[in-house]
Order: sequence, then structure tokens, then C-alpha cells
Amino acid sequence: MDGPKARDAAAGNSSLPAFTGADQMEEFGDVLRELRLAAGYGLRQFAKLIGELPSNLSAVETGARPPWRVMEKLRAVAGALAIEERTAAWDRFFMAARKPDALPPDLDRLLSRDLNLVLLRTVDEKELSDDQLRQLIEHVKKEELTADDRKRPRRRTR
Repeated sequence: MDGPKARDAAAGNSSLPAFTGADQMEEFGDVLRELRLAAGYGLRQFAKLIGELPSNLSAVETGARPPWRVMEKLRAVAGALAIEERTAAWDRFFMAARKPDALPPDLDRLLSRDLNLVLLRTVDEKELSDDQLRQLIEHVKKEELTADDRKRPRRRTR
């Protein structure tokens, strides 16, 4: 059962607050409550939807219990809130769920791939502006690789 606003959020008509950046650490419970309410769910309704007791959900939202640490559970909660991957709301949710001084689980997984580290270091060395980073992201998003392209490494041309 979807919350009244969850369908709008999934369709891109979201009134969900935007992620403001990694410099400020938000409390997971505050973010979860705000996103739950923005999606139109009451506490009991949402607890039932995600398979939690209302008292446990309340404890997470008030900070009496820590955020869930299992990626599958976090993904299920994000899905119930109609939060899509690679959106500001997704980043905000997972940044708030991380342990202090730790990366969110999805970023930790991405950093286990060597070429992702090389890419990040290269971007850092170039000291790209925010506008340049946005352009780079848009360029990467536009690249459509065929199945054959994904299987074989690209050769450098001189």
C-alpha cells in the first residue's frame, strides 16, 4: 500500500527535501521521520509496511535505537518511501544512516572497485568545479554502452 505522496515522489513530483551535502551530519531518525511524513505515512502504517513494530520504528526515529545497518533493510525502507537510487533523497537517507566517520554501505561497496578509486582520485587531482562535475556526470549518463562494449576493454587511441 502506497502512501498518498509516495506515488508522486516516485513519479518525480516529489516534495521531499533535497540533500544539502555531506558536510553536515543529519540524524537518521529525523531524516526518516521527515521522509515518512512527506510520503504521507503514519507511524503505525509505515511500521507495518516495513515489517517493524511501531515502538521499534519510533525508537529509531527518536534516536533511542540506532539506524538499521543491513543494506537490504535500508534499501527496503528506502523503497517503501519511494526513494529512487541516484537521487538527492537517496543520498540524504543513506548518508544519515551511516555510522559516524564511516561511508554509507553503498559507497563502501563502490569503493571496493579499483577503477572507481582511480576515477575519484583523478577528479580530485583536477580540482573540478561543481559545474564541471555536473557536466562530467551528464556526459557519463549520456554514454550508452552496448553489451559488446561492456564485455571488451576499450583501447586507447593516439
